[in-house]
Amino acid sequence: SSLGTFPLPDSQLDRFLLSFDMRAPDIATHVSILDAHAGDLPYATVPPVMSGEQLVAMQKAVRCLHVSRAVMEYVARLCEAIGLHKTISAPPSTRASIALMNAARAQAYLNGRDSVYPDDVKRIFTCVLRHRLVPRQGTGRNIGLVEGILDEIKNTTHVPMARQDA
Repeated sequence: SSLGTFPLPDSQLDRFLLSFDMRAPDIATHVSILDAHAGDLPYATVPPVMSGEQLVAMQKAVRCLHVSRAVMEYVARLCEAIGLHKTISAPPSTRASIALMNAARAQAYLNGRDSVYPDDVKRIFTCVLRHRLVPRQGTGRNIGLVEGILDEIKNTTHVPMARQDA
């Protein structure tokens, strides 16, 4: 909920890479969180997951993942389909399509591959675009509606065969 906060303008929302739904934790996790905050400085004992150098190296590796022309065209077709949908007020920005391609790269990297497949794009599609789209007037900013539209577009847009060469 956003009670007591001001909604961000669309131009600022577009700068966030991902948006996803976080459910409330189960009881055991909730108690664990409370326990961690019961004493002083709960984060002092949390070891780093990786060094800054390791993070930079990982980011470089993700940027080097191959994206075929067919996958780039798939990203462009998905974004075009959003812009043509009668319920969406405007197509996603170029920044959004770049974000989708780069998030798909990260998805491929996390799956241990050195190139991006259409399934990587499909898997991350909704998280990258759900907060960037505004339904036409009269429907408000309705994430559920937008997610339904994105699912429809994802399920009806032709998926290219994964190719390593192009």
